[in-house]
This record gives sequence, structure tokens and C-alpha cells, in this order.
Amino acid sequence: MSCCEHIISSGPGGGGGGVSGIAAPGPLQFGADSVGTTTTTRYPFAGYSDQLAETSPHRMVITEDGTIQDMYVLHGLTAGNGNDIVYTLWVDDGGGPVDTGITVTLASTSSLGSDTVNTYAVTSGDLVYCEVTKAAGVVTSPTNVQISFEIVAA
Repeated sequence: MSCCEHIISSGPGGGGGGVSGIAAPGPLQFGADSVGTTTTTRYPFAGYSDQLAETSPHRMVITEDGTIQDMYVLHGLTAGNGNDIVYTLWVDDGGGPVDTGITVTLASTSSLGSDTVNTYAVTSGDLVYCEVTKAAGVVTSPTNVQISFEIVAA
């Protein structure tokens, strides 16, 4: 199965939250042109959209049991004042959202960060999404933001 067969996106905007893709073992991605400048929590799109990340989660459905690992964040074009932007993967197994502990903290002026240490076990039917938070504004948002991670089959 190729990388492109792993995600089926609902297109730009992803429908204002909700389920916006399907996630099977392999590399997966969330992304947005911008994650905003203020401390408003944002959620990048399943796949990628050339828009500002929205304020409602864009979730992907896990189709097979496995382990989430190796999260990378890329700021395609760095910007701002160097304040930290925190990217966290969340999973909802039907009992409510759970912080996976898979997190990348990246200055707005840095281009690449990763978490290759933490992992999280998922089962078929779980929903996964990425949350973006900031303790302080960044003046100008990095653009072409891509968050990638891998699901390894159980």
C-alpha cells in the first residue's frame, strides 16, 4: 500500500471538525498553511489544507490495531518571535480524548522537531487528531506546517 492510500481526506476545510480521514498502518500526516498567531487552540487538517488550522479537531479513524510512533513537525517557512508551539497527538477510543504523550515543542522560528521516543497503542475504530497550542502568541505563524507520524501494525 502506498503512502497516498493511507489517508482519505474530506477536502479543504475537512467539514469543520468531525471525522476527516481513514488511518491504516503506515505514514500519516496532518497539516495546514498556518496554525495561527494567538493562543487559540488549533487543529490541523487530516492530510493537508492550504488554510488556517481550525478550532475543531479533524480526526482520522484507525483501521487496524497498531502503535503510533515517530512524530515529526515541519515548519515549511519559519516566522514569528521564537515562542514555542506545541503539537500533541490525541486519541479517542470512544471514552473521550486521551493525550498520547506524543508531543513536539518547536519554536516558531525553527523548522524541524520530532518525538521519536514516545509511542501509543491504538485499536481499530480509535480516532486520532493533532492539537496545536501556544502559551504565548507568535506574532506571525509559520506556514506550510506538516505533522507526520507512523502507525506500525500490531
